[in-house]
Amino acid sequence: MAAAGHIFKLSRQGEDGASYGAKLEHLAKTTGRRPAALDGPPIPKAVKHVWGWFKELRAGQDPITYLEISAWAGLTGNRPTPEEVRLIKRLDTVYLNSLGDGK
Repeated sequence: MAAAGHIFKLSRQGEDGASYGAKLEHLAKTTGRRPAALDGPPIPKAVKHVWGWFKELRAGQDPITYLEISAWAGLTGNRPTPEEVRLIKRLDTVYLNSLGDGK
């Protein structure tokens, strides 16, 4: 969840349309110093496939529903375990919380 939260924070767009991560990358190019805020925890290898599934399912600002996960699984042939479904839902909660977090 920490890695996802970090990625979501970097992806958040400001009023100017540029993401926080893009602004930090620009700062790194301009100054020659990489801001520590760019570095975050990696997505653990054991759940990278779930991260990929989450990105496929995430479209918009409404919560991902169990019905959407079921339909996606049926269409793609993916068969997430109950624990993987819970992880997708937790990732979605972290994502949705990051949208309203103005930090």
